[in-house]
Amino acid sequence: MSNSDVEALIQKLYEGRCSREEMELLFDHIKAHPEQEYKAVMTLLWEKMEGFSAPTEQEAQRMLERSMTKIKEPDQNPKKGSSLFQLRTDSARRIWWIGTSAAATIALLLAAGIWYFNPTANLVTITTAFAEQQTLTLPDGSTVELNANSSISFQESWDNDEKRIVWLTGEAFFHVTKKQETGQKFCVLTDDLTVEVLGTSFNVNTHHEETKVFLEEGQVKLNFDKSKEEILMAPGELVMYSQKTQKPRKLTPKAQEPSSWRDGFVLLEETNFLAILQKINEIYGLTHKVVQPAHLTRQFTIAIPIDSYETMLSVLEEVTGLTIKRSGDQLLIE
Repeated sequence: MSNSDVEALIQKLYEGRCSREEMELLFDHIKAHPEQEYKAVMTLLWEKMEGFSAPTEQEAQRMLERSMTKIKEPDQNPKKGSSLFQLRTDSARRIWWIGTSAAATIALLLAAGIWYFNPTANLVTITTAFAEQQTLTLPDGSTVELNANSSISFQESWDNDEKRIVWLTGEAFFHVTKKQETGQKFCVLTDDLTVEVLGTSFNVNTHHEETKVFLEEGQVKLNFDKSKEEILMAPGELVMYSQKTQKPRKLTPKAQEPSSWRDGFVLLEETNFLAILQKINEIYGLTHKVVQPAHLTRQFTIAIPIDSYETMLSVLEEVTGLTIKRSGDQLLIE
């Protein structure tokens, strides 16, 4: 529906002139657009549409997961155990999600009886700076290796009957503890997709407006944000997906590349110079200016150190044969 059609239906709803079919049409639109500000409309529909069909479990799960993704951005100085409602919100949309999600979307899920969510539970947020890595243990014993310039959030405790959910921005490698007795699933949420597993080892990278998932061991299922399509991955496979293209790509990368950063360096084999500079931006936050743009298409094999700018610059110059200088937060490449 167009915005004008939605506005017309809302006007009819408030005037008491909406038919049952029109209310269902409006409700379907709201379910499909959980990012829009429809708190009052949802409340009124809830009162008027007695006996209306609840969303499916998949729809409800996606609405909740996406709402949590939109409010997960951590504070500049996050503290362990920070309350969900103490998280920084930089836009009106995030403020809306915090202020109204419990009153509208999550209330809908609770009434449908298909998901339990405690908005007062504490959320732990761990953030790494540029050129910093951390290894942490999750409440279930799973371990996460968090790469530089990354952030992960999760509830400080998990019940045995609920999904284990973490929210990731940046890059991390997961060793997931299997829950054989309960079959409890483990989910990693990004802005693009949900990685769902029972127990396995995999790498997730959300930099550059694209999510990349590399499976090292076990099996994972990918659920995409704006598509009903699902992908089952086998060990050694890499899947790349962006909301912009909405076209997942599956390939088999060269061994070690996607998770080589865990050894303190990023291995890139036969990679164009532009992609190498983008990886340096991920790790060190440095932009670049290239005097001769033709250099960007040249291919190199390089191991980029993660924790030493001086070593990185030395390796970069040696491998490329180019003169590279730093000016503030920018690399000048001649």
